[in-house]
Amino acid sequence: QSIDAQSRISRYLAFKNTFGADEIGVLAHHADDQIETFLLQLLRGAGPRGLAAMPVQRPMREGPALLRPFLALPRAAIDAYAAVRGLRWVDDESNANTGVKRNFIRHEVAPRLAAAFPGYPATLVRAAGHQAESARLGDELAQLDAQEAIAEGAGAGATLDRSALIALAARA
Repeated sequence: QSIDAQSRISRYLAFKNTFGADEIGVLAHHADDQIETFLLQLLRGAGPRGLAAMPVQRPMREGPALLRPFLALPRAAIDAYAAVRGLRWVDDESNANTGVKRNFIRHEVAPRLAAAFPGYPATLVRAAGHQAESARLGDELAQLDAQEAIAEGAGAGATLDRSALIALAARA
C-alpha cells in the first residue's frame, strides 16, 4: 500500500476511535488538497468516481460521518483566518518530502500551474465537482437499469434476467 493509503487508513481509524457513530467529524481539507487529490487520481487514470476527489460529506461504515466544508476555499484563506485569530497548528515535517507524490504535486507542480494558470484552483475544483456529479448520475442510472434486470425467482429470491442484461448492452 502507498503511504497515502496507509495514512488514510490510520486517519479513519483515529476518527472512529475519537468520535461516536452519531457525531460528525469536521475536517479542514481545502481546495489545494482537493486539487492534489484530483491530479493524483488523474495521473492514476481514474474514472469519474476517482476524479471526483474528496466528497464534501462522507458517511463512514463505522464511526462518524465526515464533513469537509472548506473544499472550495484555498489554503491561503484558511491560513489567513487562523493567523488573524491567533490560532496555532502543527505542520507535519513529512509534508516537505517531495518523494511522496502528493507532496511533489504540492511543492513542484502546483506552483508552476499557478504561475501559468492563475485561476486553475477554482477550475480544477469545479472539474472534480463535475466528475462527482457524473459518478452520481452513473450510479443512479445503474440502479434504474438493475431494477429492470432483476426478476423475481420462484422461491429462490431475485435473479438477474439475462435478456434484460443483453438489452442493456444493446443500448450502450
